[in-house]
Amino acid sequence: MLIQKRLLVLFELLNKNESKISCKALSKITNVSERTIRGDIAALNSILESHGAAIKIKRNEGYYIDILDLNKYQQYLAEITQDIMEDNDIPNSPIERNKYILRYLLYSDSHTKLEDLADQLYISKTTILNDIKSIKSILSRYDLNLISKPYYGIKIQGNELNIRKCISENIINRDFENYILGITDEEVEVFKNIDLKRLQEIVLRYVHEFHIEFSDFSLKNFIIHLAIAISRVNNGHVLIGELDNLPEDSYLKKAITPIYAEIEEYFNFNIPSNERIYIYNHFKSKSTPKLTAKDNTDEKIIDYTKNLLDYIYIHYNFDLKNDTTLLNDLILHFKSILNSKYYNQNKANPLINTIKSNYPLAFEITLTAVENIFKQTVYTFTEDEIGYVSLHIGAAIERYFDKNINCKKVVIVCGSGYGTSRLLETRLNKVFRDKLNIVECLSYNQYLVHDLNNIDLIISTIPLENKNHPVILVDFALLNKDIEGISKAITDEPIVYNKVLSEYFDSNLFLKSPNVNTKEELLNLMCDTLNNNDIILPSFKNSVFYRETLSPTNIDDFLAIPHPMELSAISTKICIAILKEPILWNKNTSVSLVFMIAINKNDYFEMDKIYDIFLKIINSDDLKYSILNCNSYENFLNLLQSII
Repeated sequence: MLIQKRLLVLFELLNKNESKISCKALSKITNVSERTIRGDIAALNSILESHGAAIKIKRNEGYYIDILDLNKYQQYLAEITQDIMEDNDIPNSPIERNKYILRYLLYSDSHTKLEDLADQLYISKTTILNDIKSIKSILSRYDLNLISKPYYGIKIQGNELNIRKCISENIINRDFENYILGITDEEVEVFKNIDLKRLQEIVLRYVHEFHIEFSDFSLKNFIIHLAIAISRVNNGHVLIGELDNLPEDSYLKKAITPIYAEIEEYFNFNIPSNERIYIYNHFKSKSTPKLTAKDNTDEKIIDYTKNLLDYIYIHYNFDLKNDTTLLNDLILHFKSILNSKYYNQNKANPLINTIKSNYPLAFEITLTAVENIFKQTVYTFTEDEIGYVSLHIGAAIERYFDKNINCKKVVIVCGSGYGTSRLLETRLNKVFRDKLNIVECLSYNQYLVHDLNNIDLIISTIPLENKNHPVILVDFALLNKDIEGISKAITDEPIVYNKVLSEYFDSNLFLKSPNVNTKEELLNLMCDTLNNNDIILPSFKNSVFYRETLSPTNIDDFLAIPHPMELSAISTKICIAILKEPILWNKNTSVSLVFMIAINKNDYFEMDKIYDIFLKIINSDDLKYSILNCNSYENFLNLLQSII
């Protein structure tokens, strides 16, 4: 080799990065000390000096490669291309390295020495020991143990079903779009001895032939579990003991039989009876049953669903009980979830983070309602499952809002003639349908003398001033900004947003750089602040902490919105904490801004506007930066005023 592996990793980082990289960043990425980085830089420079380049450092910015002779440097790059390609198999980041080690151990039949793993990955013994701690934590979630044998090394021990589940959930990257679009390079690498594309082709052919319904995500999951089964059996790891077999569906059985046959023929793979049960269970649990709400539906599920909608009405003022679409969708969905739970087949939700970040109101209502309705039953719901249910609830809330928007009486004022005003009227009716009642189209002179007593809104193509009625100035072409302005006027958004800022925020509840170090300290401080201002009921604090045990309340890696399980506030207020340093909110995420919400039942109807403000914050990096640097409550309030 022309260059040592560790130096090659460092060289790649510098070569492919267009910006400068600090010594601290390089140390963190490669997981070696800054002193080692500086030594490696010197070693690299001794190599590069004869190949037309040098690694230099710019103060306060970092290291970069300065190309002195382009021809020499390009020739050198060509010489080490093979080394770089070979090195791509060696993980560079701690996350990639943990996945690599876990996969290696899960598929290893014999003990492995830590020294050998460290040499293989070009890392220190200390680093490998730290990695093993992370691996043990992952394995414990699957009742798997990492056993050690003196002079031989370490080995994973545990149930084969649990090993397969661990492989499925930790080795395969389920990035939603890439995952469902086809076979990824990573999957090809994991299943080196299996033709995944041929496996996919076999499955798809019979799924289409027999018209079996799958979501794209679930179908890909089935193919991956099929590949896991083949790879494990080929390595001598078969399922032992009696497996629970899902009730047999004759049509699904008929569809999967030719899949078994083709797999056995193409992959030279005899499928043992237990493996057939394993494969069939995944095939059935991941397919979508063709049901209607009346198909042998357990009466308990109907009762649970109606009780859920009653709970939402009583506690949140959203009357969704007469939404037959929602009722049928929830009955079918709960039947599918509870059926899967009975056979211990929980479905992963690839969109859970997107749902929590973009539809927080629907998620919170669903989580609280499900927790309260099902707490007296044998069923507990995962965060993934609640995310799926919240999609149905969110859609119903949108329908509810659309239905309850009062039709506004409108006059159109247009200075370009009657024909122009009629065309604008047609466009408005097309966009807003039943939300506008266009009473009349007026010229400017007609407008000056017209009786507007019963009018709610004036839409005009010319600038107007009217003290008694809101005026929306629009372009004749009805641009997107015009549609947005009319939408806000129809829903009274400016009025509601101003109420949110003026009534729900308070300078006494503004905590700038509070002296806390942990999430628990901060939650206690914020609850006490609300309590000292006579805003909350005694049950509030315990309920806030209980809510955190169900699912973390951070929306992203910047903002968290802790709140209680029930509406236990005397008045609606929001306590704000802007942190000097980010606080660890859960095992993976830290936050810098916290809004603790205390909601009175009478105000819940306006909560969607509060959540809209939160979403505007997390979608604007500039706004995040400004909030962190604001030095007063007035400054903070002005920032929020600027986005509504």
